[in-house]
Amino acid sequence: MPDAVTVLRREPVLVRTGPAVVESSTVIEPGEEVFAGHYPGFPILPGVCLLDCVLTTMRMARPGAGMRVLESGRFLAPVFPGDVLTTVVEWDEHGRVRATVRTARGKAARFRFTAGEAP
Repeated sequence: MPDAVTVLRREPVLVRTGPAVVESSTVIEPGEEVFAGHYPGFPILPGVCLLDCVLTTMRMARPGAGMRVLESGRFLAPVFPGDVLTTVVEWDEHGRVRATVRTARGKAARFRFTAGEAP
């Protein structure tokens, strides 16, 4: 099976790791291909890219980890070219994960899901 492919050109950089929490930082480059169609004249980062940042951050801390069941996802504010994302992923001993993605303006998204092995 091929390795997972990230949506953005720049991978997150781990800022903090611990037994139950990991934090990363990602610069959203203005030239990202995803901005071409989302939306012309008013580029915002697609929500799937925020979820990708969460999953990439989780895999960096726990290789082989993946998402089994997405319980909830809320997109709270737009992410624009040039924003810096801070992603915090926390999990418990039962494999439940809570993740928050923020910009300097505040929360951009939050997710809850059950983790498992990556496909």
